[in-house]
Amino acid sequence: MWIMRKSFVIYAMMLIVSVSACETVNPGTGVSDDGRDPKSMYISVDKTVIESDGKDKAVFTVTDGAGNVLSTYANMGSVFYKNVDTGVRLPMYSESFSSVADGTFRFVGIVGGKETVDTVTITSTNRAAYEVFHRNVAVFKLTATWCPNCPAMTTALNSLDDDAKAHTVVLACHNSDAFSVRCGESDLAGAAALKINPNLTTLALPSLVYDLSVMDGSRATSGIMSHIMQRRVESPAAAGIKVEEFLRDGNVLTVKAAAKASASGVFDMACAVLADGLYDASGNAENGIYNDVVIAISSAGNILSCARSTSFSLDENEEYSREFTFTLPDDFPQEYLNGLKAVVLLHKMGADGVSEVNNCVLCPYSMTKDYEYND
Repeated sequence: MWIMRKSFVIYAMMLIVSVSACETVNPGTGVSDDGRDPKSMYISVDKTVIESDGKDKAVFTVTDGAGNVLSTYANMGSVFYKNVDTGVRLPMYSESFSSVADGTFRFVGIVGGKETVDTVTITSTNRAAYEVFHRNVAVFKLTATWCPNCPAMTTALNSLDDDAKAHTVVLACHNSDAFSVRCGESDLAGAAALKINPNLTTLALPSLVYDLSVMDGSRATSGIMSHIMQRRVESPAAAGIKVEEFLRDGNVLTVKAAAKASASGVFDMACAVLADGLYDASGNAENGIYNDVVIAISSAGNILSCARSTSFSLDENEEYSREFTFTLPDDFPQEYLNGLKAVVLLHKMGADGVSEVNNCVLCPYSMTKDYEYND
């Protein structure tokens, strides 16, 4: 008798489960009561509005038509999220989206190469509350004409999405070749690497140094974009930069720049002159052409960090101006003049006494650049 009751209970439980499962799909339609196709995948997000501080996150979930979660930790290697409007995927293993720019972003989920049938829209807002001025990350590209792998780094930088490009200034620092620029006891490439690791004995090329704070040799576009985003999140612009003049008188170039603080601190300004279209027939670059090449720097004492003799303090909304001059060699090719660019770097001293590039701006020859604000 006991065995029969137990069997009946088990049968009843099976019947309940069976009925429950059947109730999720309308007979003859193959569609669930909530309109979902059991054979399709769907994306959802835990919130649709986030703060533009780079830290607030909207977390994604991908489910099948029966509501089973597909975006589990164990399955993350085959799960991606793609910005529908740009076609750019978030980095591998991303589970959420955050932003340091105001805007509306639409995403689709991808599992095993198959996209979800729907999308989610996330609005990021209030950036100006965290950062008044537009922030550019200074990316020092450590390279050389003799380096066979360096063109791959150039390709990766050229492949950045529009947002990353709009917040990046590339300075190509050449090591031990005809385009090298002296910086103290080394060239600029070596000096930038030693700024990150004073014990460095071998310079691996190509490498990227971000804001003279982080060095990495990754040639993957996604990795570069991740570093750029990290710098923007961890070090918002404490000041803006404008270039009031970039002119030539004979062989002398003059750059006049100013910085305006949105937060008080100790700063220093430095400047570099870049050239496009430099040619080396024996180089590994495509057609032997090199762009963004640093050909001159302001005093070596402050190009890499705040210098005691040139640093200055600013209070909120206070402005400081500085003029830089560079003398071109007598044999400087005139055809390179229109390809010249000035990069003004703004160092900021940290609470630990270590400075890093907090903002920078690029200005083409004979042009000016006003302060750029976050709306």
